[in-house]
Amino acid sequence: MSSRPFSLTTVACAILALVNSPLAHSAEQQKEQVSRADVDVTQDMGAFQYRSTEMALAQSGVVVLPASSYQANTVVNRGAVNGVAQTQDGIFFSPAPYSADLVIAPNLFFQQSVNVEQSTTAGIGSEGSYGVVDYQSKRVSSADTATIVNLEAGQNSELAGGIIMSGTSKQYTMLLGVDYQKAEQDVGIARDLDAQYSHTDIMFKIGAGSLLGARNPQKTEFSFQFSDKDNDAGLLGLTDADFELEPQKRYQVAQFDNETQRRTRYALAHEVTLSPSNQMYTDLYYQSMSQKTSQMAYLNGDVIDKSLLAGLALFERQPLGVDLTLGAMAQDNEFDGFGIQTKGVNQYGQHKVIYHGRYHHDKAEMRLGYQDWIYGQDLSFTPGNSFSAVETYTDDATAILAGVDTELNYGKWQILAGVSYETVNVTREVSITSHDITNVDFSDDGWIPSLAAVYQGDSWRFEANAKRAWTAASAGNKLQKAQEAMQYELSAAYTLGAMHLDAATYYHDFNNMHFSCMWGVVCGYEGHTLQENIEDVKVYGADVSVNYQLAFDSFSMPIIANYLYAKTELDDSACANGSCPDTETRLPWTPEHQAFVSTGIVVGDFSLMAQALYQSEIGYMYDQVEDYLIDSQWKLNVAASYDFSAQHQVYLRVENALNQDLVAHNSHLGVVAGAEQKALLGYQGRF
Repeated sequence: MSSRPFSLTTVACAILALVNSPLAHSAEQQKEQVSRADVDVTQDMGAFQYRSTEMALAQSGVVVLPASSYQANTVVNRGAVNGVAQTQDGIFFSPAPYSADLVIAPNLFFQQSVNVEQSTTAGIGSEGSYGVVDYQSKRVSSADTATIVNLEAGQNSELAGGIIMSGTSKQYTMLLGVDYQKAEQDVGIARDLDAQYSHTDIMFKIGAGSLLGARNPQKTEFSFQFSDKDNDAGLLGLTDADFELEPQKRYQVAQFDNETQRRTRYALAHEVTLSPSNQMYTDLYYQSMSQKTSQMAYLNGDVIDKSLLAGLALFERQPLGVDLTLGAMAQDNEFDGFGIQTKGVNQYGQHKVIYHGRYHHDKAEMRLGYQDWIYGQDLSFTPGNSFSAVETYTDDATAILAGVDTELNYGKWQILAGVSYETVNVTREVSITSHDITNVDFSDDGWIPSLAAVYQGDSWRFEANAKRAWTAASAGNKLQKAQEAMQYELSAAYTLGAMHLDAATYYHDFNNMHFSCMWGVVCGYEGHTLQENIEDVKVYGADVSVNYQLAFDSFSMPIIANYLYAKTELDDSACANGSCPDTETRLPWTPEHQAFVSTGIVVGDFSLMAQALYQSEIGYMYDQVEDYLIDSQWKLNVAASYDFSAQHQVYLRVENALNQDLVAHNSHLGVVAGAEQKALLGYQGRF
């Protein structure tokens, strides 16, 4: 693991002095978003007791791309995959958001809510310029002591157990949480093969506040998180014929597909009230992650495609007279990042001015290599060589942000205007390369202005906003061109009693869109190092959401639903490396339709709930021969829960209740299944 002294640079101190305030986190941040959707994990997802984030993200109104079991879902917001930040308590959740293309998600057991901002304010900065998904971690209980215990088990050796203990004593607070998950499944087709998964999470918080009557009340909180994950999963899938027969099975060679992650995060949050009209918030953070992966990708020196995969499947069932040589692409990577972010909220009568500043630095040390095996006629494996590096390089990025947002209130009208400036310096130092990968050192800067007008009536709320979004290029971008877009949105909201309706229509005009080795794209060595550009992309669509809490004399029916429509148009002829797939003028990672529905019935202490997620066709067409598409598909989860008392609840959750053959990936490496049908029995206790 790379190490780095955690200290403030001169530039960071200068920003702190300049803006005299901290960047958003905690409850204050939730009040100042232009457009957002909130999901309360306890209330909206309580009957299901999820640890994965898929359904919570879908309810919040972003596109969640399919993923296999225990894998994180890639998030797409209105066509963009780069520049959509995932944060926790206002701090980057990825340890290296500027230097690496990581798809990681927090454990929902430790989260209080998921808050999505689709049209961001200027102060968010470039990494969240195209949207922000912010997880609010569990709050410390205001009682002296409080404990949450969760236990669940499933039919495929799934086990999970978690505990969160917290409490408040005078001005001091503390929280400690531990969660462990494991699963094991027999997935072999011709021979026995186990796929195993384990995940350990730890969260610790300790805080202190000022004594009652303090002239300038302050709060300080230190938090620590640790995560250790091991997953026998990969992108080597099945032939179409084998998927039709046994979608959840895997070939024996897939036993070498594996990913391990170990992640730590430290944060120090401080807030102070300087006067009744002036609050300051400051966050200092450091986080790191190590990642090791192995992905079977080569047969006798050639990249596996569906034709070679069919031959491999035949060999497993009927071994031929010649041994096979298999090759796996392996990674051994290290990531870390640290920074300081500040935000000051100043009230001037009925108007508000918010100052922002951030200094962030991150580093990605990447080692890509290969491992060979001899696949014998007796279906045994003999190692051919140890890990051998093909690409070794280090990416560094430094980003500095300063910005201001204003909130002008005139009766029922509100004008929101803001502007931020960010400069990003990116370097890449190459140690070993077998491809056209070179050292780079470049800087870029951009302005992010935003303007919105809001009318708030008794039941209606109307809003119109416009913004220039900007996200700097990564070190792997050969053109070194930032992703830019003009964004426009009209939205309306209506509230009447227990019913709340939201509707928005938007238009995003991209001048250069970024994409890289991500969901649905099985990359070779060079592909992992590059960031592609599509010069001209237009995305337009509409979002509609409904929240209706129907209440009757003896029962209630909560109804939550949202629908996303997106249409994309692009000129895919201008990719820097000429490797853009034939997308038929649409973005393959943006379904035209996505719908989420959550409803059920609550009778006293008993509830029966259902949640469904629908996505229309997504995926690539690489040539006139092979289509790597995922047809439209539904996923339905149901849960029944019963509260024996205010402290004790039991529940039964059935995932993929319709037992659909869901597809997570479709590529030249075959078809990978999504979540199978499974039932889990659980207990939740609160003391």
